[in-house]
Amino acid sequence: MATSAIYFQLGVVLAVWAVCIPQVRAELKISASVLGSILLTLGAGLLTGIQVGGPILDRLGSRRICGIGIGVFATAINIPGFGGGPAVLVIALFGLGLGCGLIDISVTDQAVRVERAYGRSVMASIHAFYSIGATLGAGLGAGLQSVGAGLRIELLSAAVISLATGLFAVPRLQDDPWERAESEGQVAEDPLSAREPDRVQAHTPGMTIVVLAVLAAVFMLAEGVASDWGALESIDRYGIAKPSAALALVAFTTSMTVGRLTIDQVVRRVGPAVVLRAGGSLAATALVLVVFAPTFWVAVLGWGVFGLAIAGLLPQIFSALGGVSSDNRGRTISHVVGAGYVGLLSGPGVIGWLSHFVSLRYALVLPAGLCVASVTLAGRATGRVPGRAAARGQLAPTDQSSSTTAPRN
Repeated sequence: MATSAIYFQLGVVLAVWAVCIPQVRAELKISASVLGSILLTLGAGLLTGIQVGGPILDRLGSRRICGIGIGVFATAINIPGFGGGPAVLVIALFGLGLGCGLIDISVTDQAVRVERAYGRSVMASIHAFYSIGATLGAGLGAGLQSVGAGLRIELLSAAVISLATGLFAVPRLQDDPWERAESEGQVAEDPLSAREPDRVQAHTPGMTIVVLAVLAAVFMLAEGVASDWGALESIDRYGIAKPSAALALVAFTTSMTVGRLTIDQVVRRVGPAVVLRAGGSLAATALVLVVFAPTFWVAVLGWGVFGLAIAGLLPQIFSALGGVSSDNRGRTISHVVGAGYVGLLSGPGVIGWLSHFVSLRYALVLPAGLCVASVTLAGRATGRVPGRAAARGQLAPTDQSSSTTAPRN
């Protein structure tokens, strides 16, 4: 429950911020191009937090990093509400991204631990709480705006939710071996660094990490393209009104949330490699349907199928991190998660650049092709000498003998 709650508050805060962006622009009286440049600092802070957080996680453990990240995150989201000009906004967004990056890397580590403790696939269900939080956060922001609460109150409400969630969830996160070792006067040993018989990599861990990083970049690029360009592509191509075009995004996000709440059961039956291959193939097919859709409603169907198909792909990449033996697991997680965010942040820009040479419609062929290519790497991403449990997407439980508490998610 604790790990899911951390993902939930991430979704709430970032959604409230997204709703408040037009207000921030109006209060600062800046152009769209200037605002766009400033918004890049959030991405810079995010990548910085992820890369800096890896080595720190190896030293301090993910629970401590998560607490620090939430403190930075909740503080930074408040700053734009007090004005101060573009320079202050740059500082605030870098801090917001930094806190988000620290939270993201720590909660990914926690999600891996939870899944290993349970001994079965639960990663996608945990990630679904981000989508649920984003939906509620968008509603909260819109509701506060409708009653004229003001920018400061809107952002403060997000900060309060973040801090309250942190106070509840952080103490309930999985114990880090570092903390147990310090309290017992022993040398810390990370249970996830041990190679288990049914999770032994069939190839070198270094190559596995590269493959996982590439796939994370591909899948998050595809998600970013759908979120940023789905509605706009419908407007440009079909000439429909903005409210109607938003149905493309609604179809994508709704089906993605449903997919993440249900895909774990599929993984337990058929295994992660099958989910990666089938999901990648279906995602590519759905994008082709969008590209060649004769009507807007067929395109909406395509975006819905795409969300359902891609929902379970990224969680399998994070699950696979639990089977990679590494002495520097924090750095390993930072490399894979960081690569994913590079794809997420750069993907929409790449599509925009391609649209100068081909129509926006045909630029969507790029993520479709990448989804097809990802199918060939599915075996390497999950390639182990599997036992029966691994083949069904069930994991050998982590030894919990050093802890008297039940697995907490």
